[in-house]
Amino acid sequence: RDEIRDWSSDVCSSDLRTPRSLLGGAPSDERGAFNYPIGLVHGVSSFFVLELGGARVQRFDLSDRPIAAFGEYGTAEGQLARPRDIALGTGGLLYIADTLNHRVQVFTQDGAFVRSIGSAETLNGARSVAIDHQGDVHIATEASVEVFSSSGSYLGSYAGELHSPRCVRVDVDGNTQVVDSVLGVVTRFDSQGRALDSITTDLGAAGPRTVDEIGRAHV
Repeated sequence: RDEIRDWSSDVCSSDLRTPRSLLGGAPSDERGAFNYPIGLVHGVSSFFVLELGGARVQRFDLSDRPIAAFGEYGTAEGQLARPRDIALGTGGLLYIADTLNHRVQVFTQDGAFVRSIGSAETLNGARSVAIDHQGDVHIATEASVEVFSSSGSYLGSYAGELHSPRCVRVDVDGNTQVVDSVLGVVTRFDSQGRALDSITTDLGAAGPRTVDEIGRAHV
């Protein structure tokens, strides 16, 4: 079944399955149905579901009724290719990790394209995205975490050893937590991108897949 579960907006939700199902059914591109839902964020009066298979975002009210949808497969502005993560940023803007297009695209909540951040030269597969307390954009790629300003200016990358970062999230203290899916490690970085500490498991690639805003790793 392709269905939306009661995901937290603070967890990379590509592999999460939690008990309460909101909607279900076979994979579909019809409004209100889903084609591999992979991310969810909450706004004030609605929530947004990112579909990897459908290459779109659907908007729902708080009673789970579909309101609107935007996005389609492609490489042009506003189009998506295997998107893997969504984050809510300053001003209520939506940031989408557009993985195969090697960028993060920014949209209004009505689906209007605002800007694109990064390119194939700076982002080798944008896998996850998080917005910090200053509005800067942290993007996990195939082998690094890169940081941009909200306007798209490149600020730098994280120090430390990262092999295949799967998920990046900002915690309540303003630090960032990065899940490395090869090492089976969650590393905490400060606002300057310096490694502070880490949690190591013996699970390797089967180890932590997500992390929440208070630093709890989820397998």
